[in-house]
Amino acid sequence: MDSTVLEDEGDDWKDRSERPALLDSDTGGEPAIASGVLYRAARQMLDRGLGENDSAFTPGRPVWTASVAADLKARFADAPLLGSGTFVDKLCVKLGGAPGETVLLAVELFYLHLLAPSNISGSTKRSLLAEVLRIVPEPVEIPKELDKPLDGGIAHVGRSYLSRRDHQFTFLIRFVDAWKALPTEEQIAALNDPWLF
Repeated sequence: MDSTVLEDEGDDWKDRSERPALLDSDTGGEPAIASGVLYRAARQMLDRGLGENDSAFTPGRPVWTASVAADLKARFADAPLLGSGTFVDKLCVKLGGAPGETVLLAVELFYLHLLAPSNISGSTKRSLLAEVLRIVPEPVEIPKELDKPLDGGIAHVGRSYLSRRDHQFTFLIRFVDAWKALPTEEQIAALNDPWLF
């Protein structure tokens, strides 16, 4: 396999040398990280969060619960902060005074949002997450196994993805809130069957 192309099953590229590689500006244009690593990180987050109510950043701490999701939804999704300022600035304002679990759920959802872009450097992703992590009442760091996937991405995202984070983040919050309202057996079935998910 050509070293500039990352292996991925099920694509429609006739010639693998034509398929774009996942790039990261921090690596000097070299392929960053295979999509499998990104998918495993996302799966770890979702299994812990959706399946176990657990935090991937602080294992053993119930963060992805119905009450925490409802609190995050009330603080951010149901009460948008309009006006100037960056998404992260507005998120930090909305999370001011929130319980640590609510802030952690916001950070973990923001992490999932930042996994996809291949045109945002890993250092920028870490910096954005660090800004929100600063307001967690106790020190929390990105776990080592979840740090490296930030150096990659699966898509070159466009203007809307970059400038309308509030809409995408609201979607993630509403999804978790709705998920937590499902009966446990439906949650388990959906986590085990991508067609149900």
